[in-house]
Amino acid sequence: MSKLPYTHPAEDFPGVPTGWTLTYNELSNNFYHVLHTSEYGPAVEKNGSDLEQPISRCVEDAKEIDKQLQVKKSIN
Repeated sequence: MSKLPYTHPAEDFPGVPTGWTLTYNELSNNFYHVLHTSEYGPAVEKNGSDLEQPISRCVEDAKEIDKQLQVKKSIN
């Protein structure tokens, strides 16, 4: 039986942009799949053997997406 993914709101992780939800699953021993989903639709996915690494990469990508969305909103 496979493990269920763990889902956490942004508030559970420092630096995660507001409105994002982080889900991760340990696919095999110490190998993780991380999915970071915005309430507006965009998502970022990363894999890695150290859970901190894919989480931090997803957080950076989420911040970049949020920045791009803010620029787009200011143009419209």
